[in-house]
Amino acid sequence: MKKSLKIFSIFLVLSLSPIVFISCANAQQNNKVEKDNQNQKINKKVEQHPSKENIHKNIENKEKNKQSETQNSQIYKTTNKPETKENEVIRSPKFNEQDIAKLLEKQIQNLKQQELNKLNIGSQDANLVQSEESIYNKIKDRSFAIGFNSKGIDKDDNKLSQIAHYNNGTAWLFDYAWKNNQKDSDELILFLATNAHVYSRAFNALDKKYKNMFPEYFSSNDEEKIQGFNIGIALDSHIQAINNNEKVSEDNKVQFYSNEDLKKYNDALLTNDFIITKNIFDNPQTVFVATDFFNSETNKELKAKTNSNSIAKDFAIFSVKIHYQNLKADNSLLSLKTAIDKALLSLDNDINYFKNKTNIPNFDSTLAPFQSVDYASMFFNSEEKKIKLYSSPSNFANSSRIHIAGFPDINRKQYFVRNYPKDLERDKQAFDTRSFSNGLNIQHNLDINRESYGIGVNNYVKNSSLYYGASGSLVINEYGLIVGIYSATNSSSEWDISQIGGFSPLVQVADLDNYYSYAHNLIDGTNKNKYPKQAKSYRENLRIFKDEYVDFNHSALFPEGF
Repeated sequence: MKKSLKIFSIFLVLSLSPIVFISCANAQQNNKVEKDNQNQKINKKVEQHPSKENIHKNIENKEKNKQSETQNSQIYKTTNKPETKENEVIRSPKFNEQDIAKLLEKQIQNLKQQELNKLNIGSQDANLVQSEESIYNKIKDRSFAIGFNSKGIDKDDNKLSQIAHYNNGTAWLFDYAWKNNQKDSDELILFLATNAHVYSRAFNALDKKYKNMFPEYFSSNDEEKIQGFNIGIALDSHIQAINNNEKVSEDNKVQFYSNEDLKKYNDALLTNDFIITKNIFDNPQTVFVATDFFNSETNKELKAKTNSNSIAKDFAIFSVKIHYQNLKADNSLLSLKTAIDKALLSLDNDINYFKNKTNIPNFDSTLAPFQSVDYASMFFNSEEKKIKLYSSPSNFANSSRIHIAGFPDINRKQYFVRNYPKDLERDKQAFDTRSFSNGLNIQHNLDINRESYGIGVNNYVKNSSLYYGASGSLVINEYGLIVGIYSATNSSSEWDISQIGGFSPLVQVADLDNYYSYAHNLIDGTNKNKYPKQAKSYRENLRIFKDEYVDFNHSALFPEGF
């Protein structure tokens, strides 16, 4: 994620005071109340966004009897039927610039308070809020450092070249499936989640027969190909908070395993530090990348609005087949087996914990352990009718804690690092009115010439600027729910966590026009009452790729089948 972070300011469209509304309305219409309308109410047409010229325009209406004008700075009451003569005009009050400035300032402050009220999470049930220790432990147990060895076009000379361990980043166990749904069988598939920009060099990692349906998953050059995969673990990592700018323990350093002989890359670091395996795990296969995932009509509309050839969110899921019995039989790989077993158990525990919970905010029990209703939808469009389709007991636009941890790359070594340094003051709530911004573009998205326009909302969290390499990290809230994937940072120093870091939500329940995005669920978009414009998601794709997963069609997330 070697790209500078751009945060766009959020501009509020401010409604003006009712006083100004009445003034402008009367100025525009010059409402006259005649004798034969005395028994009717006065109709006032309100201009939602009056111009500055109209606000400052002097409003002068003369009565037929040429009575002297009076200046009134109070609201002209029209609730009682006025005593009028034929052709008599009801005069609107006049305001000077100082009056108007005070009214506008008061209204602005009221609107700011309304925005802050949206972010109020109220009191929280202590029995539902999980400890930081348990949350960071589950992130550690499910997380892996990853890297891709691939043959691709060099953008400098336009020639094919082989590059090892790039991009490298962080992934986490999203789902898994045992062969024939039998635990401890000879094969196991891990479905791992990471950023689309981390996965961007996993070229053509899908059977060509799917190219017409999923052109966005393929490179325009058939010779580009993923050649090997590296997976890293840090079993003994410490999760306790340390001071900002302090280096973590060497216990947090990653040990990498590769399924390819790395000598051909002539890189001493890879050759010396990576453990080479054979017949333990296969190369990744693409399952879902959040590129052009709406139906064709909606994709076309959004591309036109964004003046782009591709739209995306920074999220991808790929599968890795583990030859489990081979792994189990090799004692030299015991640590890798232990890490995989711990990841499976951690996910199982969360699924079992959440599936019967009916009292957790922003969660309706339909897809554990993922958040059902996202924060941005509640902040920007809490009245959206689609939100009523969710049975969550309460929905908030904020959180008390957002936990992020992954494997930033420090001088070509990756370490397990968490957010929230212990010496920095932490706000009582994770988000403020500046915490929501546009998604970021994705460069070279599975093709050297493909740049995808970032749609949807990124959420930004203070004291969370994990360094490059942490891209793709798991993001969990105070209740233990998965709320997104770490995708943006403005970190300029390896151990400085004091800046903001951003994550991409996996679910958006409301249509957010200003962010070029409609309601979607990247995990399971099959409910078209909730996600009518979505065409592709993790679950929907697995149904299409059923031939690739004939013996693996029951997973932890979908035990009844995809």
